[in-house]
Amino acid sequence: MENIEFVEIEHKFLLEDDFDQQPFLQMVERLEPSGRSQVRVSDRYYLCESNPSHIYRHRLDQEIQHLTLKGLGKDSETRIEVNLDLGLHRGDQGDRVAAFLKPLGIQWSGVIEKDVWAYYFKNCEVVYYEAHFKEKSVRCIEIEATNCQTLDEAKATIANFEKKLGLNPTNRCGESLFHLLLLPEVNAQVNP
Repeated sequence: MENIEFVEIEHKFLLEDDFDQQPFLQMVERLEPSGRSQVRVSDRYYLCESNPSHIYRHRLDQEIQHLTLKGLGKDSETRIEVNLDLGLHRGDQGDRVAAFLKPLGIQWSGVIEKDVWAYYFKNCEVVYYEAHFKEKSVRCIEIEATNCQTLDEAKATIANFEKKLGLNPTNRCGESLFHLLLLPEVNAQVNP
């Protein structure tokens, strides 16, 4: 059996600026999620010389604090994701994260702020968010498979939720938030 423990499997849908999230959120509520949260998230991304095919992210919000390693492939549908729980009880660990990554040769760092509405199901998370970096912003819906044993099961779970929510999988965006919001600045500063 394939091991997908450290694989993120999701579909992202970019939305127009005038998208009215309330009807969508009500539709998700009708699916009876087992949990929900609404949080403001601060994600500091690090690009390091020693590992240019991955990005590091320090996430901090009122519910979690993680250091994450993510793959930077051309399509974000399936990519490596390893989360280390830094615990909120220790306070903001941002300085320690930067010190930890410094020997890897930090080339660039930047922060994405997100307002997130997350809904949790047995094998899926449905998330609507508005993400901001400087003057740029995007609005997205993400469907991420969770607690699945195989890639096929994860993809079937995503397809099931897309159908329930009226999302066309051919309209999904393959780019990660890093590519959508940060890459132009990274290219200007790291590869002028």
